[in-house]
This record gives sequence, C-alpha cells and structure tokens, in this order.
Amino acid sequence: LAHVAGLPAFRQELLDARATLEWLAAYPDGPETYAFPSSSASGLRKPVERTLGTTARVEYARVLEVLEEDAAALVDAFSDEQKQRLGITTERTPLKEAMWDDDDHKAWKKQELERARGLLPWARDPNGLAAEASDFRA
Repeated sequence: LAHVAGLPAFRQELLDARATLEWLAAYPDGPETYAFPSSSASGLRKPVERTLGTTARVEYARVLEVLEEDAAALVDAFSDEQKQRLGITTERTPLKEAMWDDDDHKAWKKQELERARGLLPWARDPNGLAAEASDFRA
C-alpha cells in the first residue's frame, strides 16, 4: 500500500517534466495543451482501451483507488480465524466495525485525511472530496 501511496507524487513529477519539455519544444511561443492531466494516460483513448478494455476516459484517482483496493484485498483476504492463527492483528476502524465518534481512532483519521489530500489533485470533484475528508479531521 505504501507504494500505491507514492504514485501521485511520482506522477506529478512526470507531469511537471512533460510540461517543461512542452514549453521547451514550443519556445518562444507558448505550449499547446491537449491532454487531460487528471485522466489516466492523459486522456488518450488507445492506451486506456488496450489496458482497461474501455473507451471511456478514466480519471487517475479511480485507478489509484482500484490499486489500493486490490492491495488491501490481497493483504486482508483472510478469515478472522486465519488472521488469528497467523498472528495478524487488524486495527479497529469505523470502516470495519461500528464505532462511536468519541472512540479513539485518531491515527486512522489522520491516515485517511492524508490519503484524501494525496488524491485531491486528481479528483474530478475536489470540493466533494474535501467535504468527505472533513469527517477525518481529529
């Protein structure tokens, strides 16, 4: 999961490098913009169709969510009995069991808030994501 969390920063570096190259290629005129930076494969249809089997434009934030869910499923795909036998302890979070607002889960809230902040540049609706993330503030 840590590797998935680092992808937005790595992608931003690639986007910044591409913007610099576009500027250099167009100098002294301004660079032409054609891509959708919030979409996977810059919004190009062919790479998305080839890899995901759809012609729809796929937001990069959705790709990250799929990778996070995939990694989490691989890690957590054990029954409670198997986890107990393997010595795997799972943190209590409001996503996994009912909890009261005053229950102590500040670390989880902080982790979710940081995850939301990492997704913010790629969100289709930044205001909606910010509103959802407000629940995670301690």
